[in-house]
Amino acid sequence: MFITFLLVTEHFHRCVVALLGALLTILIGVGYGLFDAHNLWDGFLVFVDINAILLIIGIMIMAEAATEPGAFNFIALSLVKAIGFSL
Repeated sequence: MFITFLLVTEHFHRCVVALLGALLTILIGVGYGLFDAHNLWDGFLVFVDINAILLIIGIMIMAEAATEPGAFNFIALSLVKAIGFSL
């Protein structure tokens, strides 16, 4: 709730709030014994799915590549023409 409150009030930049949320996640995980403080990296590798991360990175790269030449504008204008709406 605290991190959401900081995001909504916009007192701090989103990157700072995200790093604070990550730090709180680490502290709470170590505090409740979800992963060992001495082998923190090995504990995180249990929770991380590399296939999902690579999929997200690939989608982000494709979306950025399609944004530059105006692919989304082309698709939107084609849909507007297809339904017969005039701008």
